[in-house]
Amino acid sequence: MSSHRPTDDDRSPGDTPLDNDAADGSTQPSESTVSPSRRGLLRASAALGGLALAGAAVSRTGAGGGLSRRRFDHRPAPETDPPFVTPTEHFYSFSNGAPPEPIPLDSAMLRVGSEISPKAVPWRDLVSLATQRVHMTLQCDGSGYHEAEGGGPPAGCQQVQPDEDSSHPPPENWDWRFGGVGNAVWDVVPVAELYGALGIELTGPWIRAVGRDGFARNLPVDLARMRDFSVAVGMNGEPLPDKHGAPGRLLVPGQYGMMSVKWLRELTTGELLDARVFDGGPLPHYPVKPLAWATFPGQGERVSSERVEARGIAFAGEHPVKEVLLWVNPAEIWTAELVDTPSPHVWCRWKATIEVPRGSHQLHIACVDTRGQHSREQEPWGDAEGYGGFHVVDIVAT
Repeated sequence: MSSHRPTDDDRSPGDTPLDNDAADGSTQPSESTVSPSRRGLLRASAALGGLALAGAAVSRTGAGGGLSRRRFDHRPAPETDPPFVTPTEHFYSFSNGAPPEPIPLDSAMLRVGSEISPKAVPWRDLVSLATQRVHMTLQCDGSGYHEAEGGGPPAGCQQVQPDEDSSHPPPENWDWRFGGVGNAVWDVVPVAELYGALGIELTGPWIRAVGRDGFARNLPVDLARMRDFSVAVGMNGEPLPDKHGAPGRLLVPGQYGMMSVKWLRELTTGELLDARVFDGGPLPHYPVKPLAWATFPGQGERVSSERVEARGIAFAGEHPVKEVLLWVNPAEIWTAELVDTPSPHVWCRWKATIEVPRGSHQLHIACVDTRGQHSREQEPWGDAEGYGGFHVVDIVAT
């Protein structure tokens, strides 16, 4: 779809009307003519305005023991737009503990099968089974939060937990708010096919992935039967690098990166074995939330009021991106053009040409997926929740 300012002539039935005059003379959309997904966006946008004022007050008063939190990050986006495939050397990296020492491929083994009687399979043999090549986007659940000073990873992605190794490394290639996400081409073998090739039945209720660093996740076996639930041994045409989990890592479709365990040493089925369950709670459901962000304009950018060529990226996990919406006034929403063909598990670049009045504004960017689920107002940092808020950029139109 093209990027344009909606008009009465080309508005689809679900679009926000621009000519419904409120009693006070302001232009407001009528909720009766707004689609459910966009109605939610409008309500969330109104709430966000109140939150912004509250956030500004917190920043001025230094509430919370003198800690001042900025409402919006002030570190600019990268000067060049990311390509569709993230170069390996620029792909973000984050680990929950100290990375293990590299091991030679010929001596590396993976325990596969039932937890009661697993098989030890040489990684060399597994690499030969990885004949499929897929695109998949990985996103840390902290990418998008703006708690951190400077707009990088939030504090929860920079500090180790009390029971974890103090040599926990800092994140790499994550130097702005939305840096904790990347899209790569992976050489994979689906776990269901791996089990089948080894003559092992994939039974549950859980499959447990354990890395050589000790990090573990229990996931539902039903999820492991999905075609895209895979073991990756290659990245962007090369063997998987050590910092990304060599010789092999898990790729869990539609879930945040913390589920895609690196440096795999065990992939076994059975009962729930430890407290690190699928989502930290009783329900095995931890999907990536729809999220869109701008790479231009950046925070505090001065732009032309006549024509702003906005651009960025959107990602919605297991569901393709349906549309990206932008606005400075909820009564007037622009629909971006999707540069890439939307696909499950893969991000999509977007661009939009918009016009804004002279002055200071907050540009909102939101993602809607094919289910109608959309980005919402800013949410507090929380363990295993993931960020699905609007990206809000302060701009000055001249």
